[in-house]
Amino acid sequence: MKATQLRRMPREERRSQILEATASMMIERGIGAASSREVARSLNVGTGLLFHYFDSWETLRLEAIEHALDRDICEVERRLSNAPPDEARTLLVDWMVPEVKDAYWSLWLDVKDAARRESKIAEVLARQLTRWHRLVSELPSLEDVRRRDTETWKIICLVDGMAAYVLIDEAFPSRELMRSTLLELLR
Repeated sequence: MKATQLRRMPREERRSQILEATASMMIERGIGAASSREVARSLNVGTGLLFHYFDSWETLRLEAIEHALDRDICEVERRLSNAPPDEARTLLVDWMVPEVKDAYWSLWLDVKDAARRESKIAEVLARQLTRWHRLVSELPSLEDVRRRDTETWKIICLVDGMAAYVLIDEAFPSRELMRSTLLELLR
């Protein structure tokens, strides 16, 4: 049987490939179910190669979590970048309330749960929540600076709470209830 020969990649390209595979596995299976062995297997490499590019599983795991959450927020920022105010509100709400169970919802909730136990994950989560807060607070409907911070956190908490219930039972609350509630808050 012939051994599969891996193509040599530039350092940053290989590192990015490992990071992407780890993030994808965490999105698909959850943070706790991802492992260096499974990531290496998915890439058809040995675990030693992973640790050539990352000091430890913890380092790779944290960077993969940050990478996945960052990718989610960058996509929202891209979509909102040139949208008129009314369209921006609707785009943001539709992003926060997807039509089907969304793997990123699961990941965000998984990260929040892990952050209770692991301070380094809590730091990653805090950085990403700060970015979400900024995105929501910049919506034109939140122009009253005195109330902006409070209203923004209300919206983020409402989305998180409703998302958790939708992941448990798709029937309650319904996507339409979530959308209409959020759009009403953002008027």
